Amino acid sequence: MEFGRDSGPCRPGYRLQRLELFNWGTFDSSGGQVFRFEPAGRTALMVGHNGSGKSTLVDSLLTLLVGGNIRSYNVAAGATRFERHEESYIRGAYNRAADDSQTGVVKYLRDRGSTFSAISGVFRDEQLDRAFTLCVVLHLTTNGADKVFALADEERELSVDLQGLRASDAITSHFQ
Repeated sequence: MEFGRDSGPCRPGYRLQRLELFNWGTFDSSGGQVFRFEPAGRTALMVGHNGSGKSTLVDSLLTLLVGGNIRSYNVAAGATRFERHEESYIRGAYNRAADDSQTGVVKYLRDRGSTFSAISGVFRDEQLDRAFTLCVVLHLTTNGADKVFALADEERELSVDLQGLRASDAITSHFQ
């Protein structure tokens, strides 16, 4: 019997080792920090109070792996297809407050300007002892959210790959 990195039996197939978020939803990285979720290829149970980020974390994985034309956000909470969208996650929507006209005005953590978000997933096959990293960097244009995907046949860290990137207008040249 083969054993994996944590001394358990090896399982075939690529499994999520680490998910990293930068400026995704309320995971605000204005101080430069990268948020990490590390299931280490195992089954993970996420528990927390309402509004603690469980759905936001799941939606980041959907953004990384599922095309926008078939993806629906926050399904577990029964959200409508248009309640959450890429722009709301890139800008960090966190509250809806009534204005003078009594309509809901969304509050954001980040301006629409030059902000960007990044999501990275590291996947490993224990039997093959191989890993790859899939990353998407999202930023807003006049036509909505634009995305740059990157793929590496090794484990990468988002904090290293984003080093020096400060504004969305440099994204394309940064990843070439």
